[in-house]
Amino acid sequence: MYQSELSEKKLIAVAIIQFKGKVLLIQRTDSKIKESWWFPGGRVEQNEKITSALVREVKEEVGLDIEIIKPIAYSVKEELANYKVIYYLSKLKSAKDKIKLNPKEVINAKFISRNEIMDEKSEYKLLETNKKIIEYINSDSYEDRRIDLGNNNYSLYFIK
Repeated sequence: MYQSELSEKKLIAVAIIQFKGKVLLIQRTDSKIKESWWFPGGRVEQNEKITSALVREVKEEVGLDIEIIKPIAYSVKEELANYKVIYYLSKLKSAKDKIKLNPKEVINAKFISRNEIMDEKSEYKLLETNKKIIEYINSDSYEDRRIDLGNNNYSLYFIK
């Protein structure tokens, strides 16, 4: 998907930040979702580039500077046709960066191994979409594909 195609949509940009074989997950302050773990990211403002929004959101939420590597997936909720989430593989600009939580938005953040995240007994509760993203980056073969995510009416599209 290109910026021009997405300009009419409500966009959420999400960073899958990898560091030393681990992925950054956060818990948000919102009481409805604070039991779950999420990738950092947020809404793209009007007239803002998607990648600029993602860099801004990560800095606001966890105080880290990131380098975006490439988009790897996007999701669409069927009944919300104007709502899209785009997932970007990312890395830290500096290995010396330390997480600095914005207490208005995030109550916890940590780098967690992908295997620990995917363990059935894991304490880290993720949405099915986010689990599929972790499975995808764990796989050896990146390929274009679409996954329907059951009763949520979500479709997840992976990008080569």
